[in-house]
Amino acid sequence: PKVKRVTGEKLIVFLRKTTDGIVPANTLGLGFSDSVVWIEQGHAFAWTQPMNPGPRVLGPLLKTERQVLEDIEQALKKPNKTNP
Repeated sequence: PKVKRVTGEKLIVFLRKTTDGIVPANTLGLGFSDSVVWIEQGHAFAWTQPMNPGPRVLGPLLKTERQVLEDIEQALKKPNKTNP
């Protein structure tokens, strides 16, 4: 996508409910930023690690906002231990 800057004006935040309250959905302990998808001009961005070892970068997910939302809808339809 030809996005010059990710502004943070539109986010999709993934959270989970625990006995400690509402926390970021990422269970690896990498922080809040790993539970967020940034939407800019209809394109999705997230923190990724293209090479391991290597730095993490905020980069494109190669999905549109609509595709991300469709993925979320499909995931919510699947039964699991937190969504019976």
